[in-house]
Amino acid sequence: MRPTFSDILRTLAALPFLLFFWVLAKNEYFFVPIVAQVGAAAVIVAGIVLRVVLKRRVHTPFWLVVFLAVYNFPMSVGGYVFLGGKMFLVGPAAFALGLLLFAKTDRPRRLGAGAFAVMLVGILVMHYQRNLDFDEKFQRCEKDAAAVDEPIKPVDDFRHPYDFAVVPVRREVLATSGDFSQAVGPIVAATYGMSSRVRWFDGGTDELLRTTPVDNHGEVQRLVADPKQYFIYAPPWGRRGEDEELLRLNIKTGDVQSIDVHGSCRNLFDVAIDRTREKMFGVCEVSHSLVAWHWPSMRPAGEAPLPGRDAYDLAIDEARGRVLTTDYWSPDLTVVDAETLEVAARVRVGWSTFGVVAAADRYFVARPLASEVVVVNADTLEIERRIDVGYGVRDIEYDAGRGVLFAGNYFDGTVDAVDPATGQRLGRLFAGRLLRGLLYEPTRDRLFIAAGCGVRVLDLADWTAVSGGSAPVQADSTKSPVNSR
Repeated sequence: MRPTFSDILRTLAALPFLLFFWVLAKNEYFFVPIVAQVGAAAVIVAGIVLRVVLKRRVHTPFWLVVFLAVYNFPMSVGGYVFLGGKMFLVGPAAFALGLLLFAKTDRPRRLGAGAFAVMLVGILVMHYQRNLDFDEKFQRCEKDAAAVDEPIKPVDDFRHPYDFAVVPVRREVLATSGDFSQAVGPIVAATYGMSSRVRWFDGGTDELLRTTPVDNHGEVQRLVADPKQYFIYAPPWGRRGEDEELLRLNIKTGDVQSIDVHGSCRNLFDVAIDRTREKMFGVCEVSHSLVAWHWPSMRPAGEAPLPGRDAYDLAIDEARGRVLTTDYWSPDLTVVDAETLEVAARVRVGWSTFGVVAAADRYFVARPLASEVVVVNADTLEIERRIDVGYGVRDIEYDAGRGVLFAGNYFDGTVDAVDPATGQRLGRLFAGRLLRGLLYEPTRDRLFIAAGCGVRVLDLADWTAVSGGSAPVQADSTKSPVNSR
């Protein structure tokens, strides 16, 4: 059967969608790449067989587009998650639109068109909401900044900060390191994932001191400070198993050194240091595995698989010799033995787990889609309570001196302060949507906030719901180890 002019037009119309969905498929959030390749090949082979052998018009490019659209369902789901309750209106509406556009076709193609419409709408919503690409036209960042609650203050308006780290070096050393010589407060490093750079601020004046580009290395989303040496560790995300590396940024010189990531790690996402055992651990998102180095030599110290689908965050419980990991396609908090790298326990807290904090006697786990933080007893590994917070809670920080937990809510753009002992919310402030990271800096008693439209800072002494106008009592960090990374 020779192709008709209509077939040729449909094929040409399908090509942009094929390219678009194929590029998205390489994100491989849920499946390994071979699944997309085999699935696409199967659709093509089936189309050729039906057309050549059975002489049927099968519209192979159309079904290839439908397959790739459905294959990218994690990204589409992410778009609808942004909409919250509205997703139950937009999803059926998109499906109905697909059926309407292809109402005169056979039922399989109508259903395929409906599925394609649902997936495409979700992906477009995801792109619009997350990337701020249309900010100049819609002035989203200007509106966002105008809505920020007092006493939160902007530090900069450079988009897409993700995470922070405080430079743990002595003042006399900083005085000789050029950009930092005039700093009056602790140095705070902020990573800007989508812009491939790290910016360093004076924690006392909020002045920008230095910018370190990491353009040739990838999208750095997390930072961890070395408590012994003059380094910040930064894992570039998105390598998908190709030349995985861990960056070590020299605080004094600004130089960037590459450390190889051993084993089968794909998408190294976060790292944390166990000072007691002198090890560094890294969680690999796509391969859902844990890697370890001897620290500070950074010699490989092992690798272990993790349960779940896409590992997200980790924290260290030094007192109990545990590594805690979360997974945003999993209902579990996974507890790993820091010595053997074996899974010691899995605590079922509920589907989709994000940020995790290990305090002295409790673990805190963020569940973004449930708008809650789960409190787990560190000794019994039993759930003590569930605390209601904002929609999309992603990162959490614990102020051990006050006994207050801060929850950064990605979709709502709010910061909640809660008392984990009672579950009571003490206060809530709007800080900006796409709230990706928090850092509590005890020296100046400040909370640094990474929102989509820039870094913001909150002096906790000015937030009467938390401080009551009094200064915090600092906890003994040796007795109450806290590690939110």
